[in-house]
Amino acid sequence: MTDAELEQAARELIDDLRELRHTRGITQTQVATRMRTSASNVSSYENHRRTPGITVLLKYADAIGADITFITRRSGR
Repeated sequence: MTDAELEQAARELIDDLRELRHTRGITQTQVATRMRTSASNVSSYENHRRTPGITVLLKYADAIGADITFITRRSGR
């Protein structure tokens, strides 16, 4: 995969995680607290101002109680 393809995949995955966060009624502030980061960082990832790396994606998934392997299989990534 190229760097551009990896960035696109990360953005698509964060979109899936954001949707799941909304479904579960979890706020960005709650995610940020669980990730030990700021709500503005979470917002930056969700709004594609920053591209999350794998570590951030895993922490985000953990913060909302998601299994990232399930999400990647569901979306075909």
